Amino acid sequence: MTVPADDRTSRGESWVQLHRGATGPEHVRHAAGLPVTTVARTVVDCFREDGLAEGLAVGDAALRAGLVTVAGLRLVRLQQRRWPGVTRAAVGLPLLDGRRESWLESYSAGAMAGRDVPVGVPQVVVLDDWGEFVARVDVGWPALGLVGEADGRGKYLSDLGDGLGEDEHAAASRVLASARRESRLRELGLDVVRWDTSEMVRRPQQVVARWFSAARAADPTRVRAVLRCSCHRLALTDCPAGTGSTPYGRRTG
Repeated sequence: MTVPADDRTSRGESWVQLHRGATGPEHVRHAAGLPVTTVARTVVDCFREDGLAEGLAVGDAALRAGLVTVAGLRLVRLQQRRWPGVTRAAVGLPLLDGRRESWLESYSAGAMAGRDVPVGVPQVVVLDDWGEFVARVDVGWPALGLVGEADGRGKYLSDLGDGLGEDEHAAASRVLASARRESRLRELGLDVVRWDTSEMVRRPQQVVARWFSAARAADPTRVRAVLRCSCHRLALTDCPAGTGSTPYGRRTG
């Protein structure tokens, strides 16, 4: 909770964390009759208080939903000059990308960027050398010939019931389809690195070590795949969406 700058902060034994901060009327709106910080202020505060990975997850979701603009976020950050943690916001804002489609994708991008992994292109469409659709991967590093898949449980268990009977077969079918898909990506010369939620949150250094190993083994000269952005189906270098100026929405296909 944010309190006016002249109010006291939390006591150590309290379960409520109070953060003192100047909060002008331009940073406040009302929800269900309660004063809350605006979305833009909340995103920047999350970067400052929670760090790069968590801030990126919140910021990407807000950007994707059309609740904020990059310009608006930058303005809030400028208004917080010399505030504690504002450097983390300065680092995080340029990494925002509304093309990321899940909390795990965004959190992963922040956690990996904080460990010197270059930021990849989100949601890359992979076509074969005949122009036929092969896959849409969570993130790609085209200059390296490498793609990444952030595997949350929902990728295999969404829309399933209690995990028994036919639902078990449905989950198994999804796993087998994923294996066939990865095999096809490798046939086209792309190296693939995967991780799940638990691993990224609890052991991100292991994911990063595996990424660097895959990057060393990858060879972009052997890639036969054609890579396109998922939002406009353009060559990745021509996609305007990464600038933050394009509205985002959920995409399929």
